[in-house]
Amino acid sequence: MDGFVFPLACQAIPRLCERMGLECNLPEEIFPVGADRDAIMVLTKKRESFLDVLQRVHGLSMWDFFDESGIGQERNTLSQEIVAMGTPVLDVATGRGYFGFACARRGSRVTAVDVMDGEERVGWWRVFLDSSLRLGIGRMVRGMRADSTRLPLKSESLTLVSCVHAIRNFLAKGELEETIKEAHRVLAAGGRLVLVESSREPESDAEEVYLAYLKLRGVIGWEAEYPDARELVLMLEEVGFSQITRTTKRFSRDYAPVEFPSYAISNQPPKIREEHERIERVRSKNGIKAPPVNVISGIMEPA
Repeated sequence: MDGFVFPLACQAIPRLCERMGLECNLPEEIFPVGADRDAIMVLTKKRESFLDVLQRVHGLSMWDFFDESGIGQERNTLSQEIVAMGTPVLDVATGRGYFGFACARRGSRVTAVDVMDGEERVGWWRVFLDSSLRLGIGRMVRGMRADSTRLPLKSESLTLVSCVHAIRNFLAKGELEETIKEAHRVLAAGGRLVLVESSREPESDAEEVYLAYLKLRGVIGWEAEYPDARELVLMLEEVGFSQITRTTKRFSRDYAPVEFPSYAISNQPPKIREEHERIERVRSKNGIKAPPVNVISGIMEPA
């Protein structure tokens, strides 16, 4: 399974198997607590086998896996609530493309921007293209390798810019600030910027586990300890956006998995490995749950 399908399949296969009357005994978590490399390999092979059966024998499509995953369910909901059907979208820091694909499915032409660099992202554009074709929306989506702080787009040329679960990927606050300025530049009067990211205010022990994983990923340098909702609102105000709104949404399933196995950080310093072990112990007791989602929107006022 490639990087696009894998998270969707992990979450969707158990539920699809239940619906089809198939016994699979697979977890929705990508990396269950305590699973070592060998266990993950065995689990992956089982998932690949069920994916094949569900597609080849039962005729399920890639959209079936998308729709049955927590990731896809959240992106479908967000695309319906944020984007009027058919509205063109510029999706910056698009990553695997889940939000942009949900928008394209509803008739939006999507320009998906990302630098797609780094050791962990080799071949991502190929997977992105293949995924759009498998979903049947290839004509609606254009991938653009570009730095979101220097968009190769005309000023005042767009009506909607989105950045969904990617705030955490801006490793420097300055990069995020410049990206917001660029969104302001390319939006026409009345255009809108929408930022979507996990709340940093946990409401349960399970949500504290989720945020502890995120914090550790920041310590390692995989992601950033991103600004909270109040800081993001201030960033939009400072750039010149108006009519800024903040809404909070709760989803019952994980929309952006963050757990990772111990072997992924085996070369990290002892303190980091110890913190991962601590989080895993707490997770085994309290579980893990993604916190609510903050949706922050600002309007580009006429000059």
